[in-house]
Amino acid sequence: MSVELNGDLVDAKSKDKHSSTQLSTEWKIYSTILRETNVLNFTRLLDIRGNHGRELHVFIPSDAFNVPSGNAEANYFRTHGVQGHRLSNSYAFNLGLPFGKYSFIALDACPDPGLMRPLNFFGHIAPETEEDIREYVKATRTSNLTFWFGHYPTSTIVSPFALRSIIGSSAYAYFCGHLHTLLGWVPKMYGLQPQGFLELELGDWRDNRYYRIVAVDHDLVSFIDVRFSPSISSAEWPVILVTNPKHANFLLPHKEPFYRIEQSDHIRILVWSPYSVKYVSVSIDGVKLGNATRARILPNATVPDPSLPNPLFVLPWNPAIWSTGSVHTIQVVAQDVNGNRREVTQPFLVSGTPPWNFPFIPSLFVTSDHTFNIRTLFYVLWSYLFGLIVIPRLFSRYLHRHAWSRSRLFAGLLRLASTDTFAYPLLIYLFYVATGPIFMGYLVDGHFAVVFSFGVYVGGSLIAESLTYVYESIQWYINSSVVAFVLHGIVHLIYTRLDRRNEAYSMNARYSLRNKDTDPSPSASMDNIFWFIQVSAIL
Repeated sequence: MSVELNGDLVDAKSKDKHSSTQLSTEWKIYSTILRETNVLNFTRLLDIRGNHGRELHVFIPSDAFNVPSGNAEANYFRTHGVQGHRLSNSYAFNLGLPFGKYSFIALDACPDPGLMRPLNFFGHIAPETEEDIREYVKATRTSNLTFWFGHYPTSTIVSPFALRSIIGSSAYAYFCGHLHTLLGWVPKMYGLQPQGFLELELGDWRDNRYYRIVAVDHDLVSFIDVRFSPSISSAEWPVILVTNPKHANFLLPHKEPFYRIEQSDHIRILVWSPYSVKYVSVSIDGVKLGNATRARILPNATVPDPSLPNPLFVLPWNPAIWSTGSVHTIQVVAQDVNGNRREVTQPFLVSGTPPWNFPFIPSLFVTSDHTFNIRTLFYVLWSYLFGLIVIPRLFSRYLHRHAWSRSRLFAGLLRLASTDTFAYPLLIYLFYVATGPIFMGYLVDGHFAVVFSFGVYVGGSLIAESLTYVYESIQWYINSSVVAFVLHGIVHLIYTRLDRRNEAYSMNARYSLRNKDTDPSPSASMDNIFWFIQVSAIL
């Protein structure tokens, strides 16, 4: 058995939760737990950093809030993490078993240096990391299966190369965390990437107590995400994982030996409970097949603890009956002697094409490219505001001919764009927003940072932290919109008053022309002259 911890091993936050720092006490607690539970003596534990400390997949990760560099003194993962001794933060591990070799590639996407909150959400991979990653992929070509794991979903990683293509060239799945169920709104974020691998986000342990069990049965991969409860009498127990036939949604015929389901002679189910399991009932398409029985452990089999009951239950079946090319449903009900009862229902295939039905919104969180989406939205909004000023200036004569240019909103916009006193400062401000610094400060202890919309320059490195686009968009779009709206109103009010005054002067002029015999008073002559000059200036 192996345990993967894929990041956020520690919290690394201040008491008020508004800032972040690496706390040696948290790392000592992490190290003490591993030592006192004796977990390292009966399992292989793989940990990797996350943006807090880094993350946990049994495989297990650590954290990078406020870490000046990977070799800095504040990088406690180096001294307290199980895999912290490695020279590279990303690494590969091969698990050799009598029936095959299984590889695990840990992807560390923590920025170097690691920034403080709130500018530590997106991962970043340096260009020089590509060579190491490709070497790991080459080393796993003879493996039965390869699993990738890391803290950040690929949708939140800024990479100078085609990261997903590299992962897809070898991986069955990429296990990740980081999004923490989005405050409970999206507890299961699964998706099939176009590059042919599954991306499976796991909810956090700290607040939501999620953990994942992954089983490989004759090179067919199954998994279940479970929410842990300290109570031994809860809906969590027994934990049930059907490994054959596996869940149809997560079946990858191009990565797994799909044909083995049709060649199998037993349904296989893993069942765990604090109490002895009373029965495991199996039904397919609503028809009960019988109760599965506990499989016996072979004399030479390697198990973590021989004193514990074998969790594998089996039931003979004839898969040819369900080899129809369509999706069927298997239902498993397990109950322990304490009365805890749990039911699991899932689709399966014996032959045909997997349905790959993933809910759109949860899948979007892991299959999209949020770094690209945020950048695109920023520049679209920027271009929109820029166009509101530039286009009316370039095509003012053409736009003035249309009737809709007489509306208050559009007329005010045309006048604002045509008034150099207001238009030029707005354009200068927009250019500054796109290229100039937003703010400066110590975002890493001992290192002064300059924050731009396109990233953070600190310690001689430019970190492409896409969250800066979000903060800057909110700030300048609100400010620019308010300023433009106020200036629009001011300019429109000024021009409206001028138009009314001009209209009054025009009426006075027409009245004077109708009364030629009356000598105009000096004040009337001045009005006519003032009116003529004013109209000329406006035109």
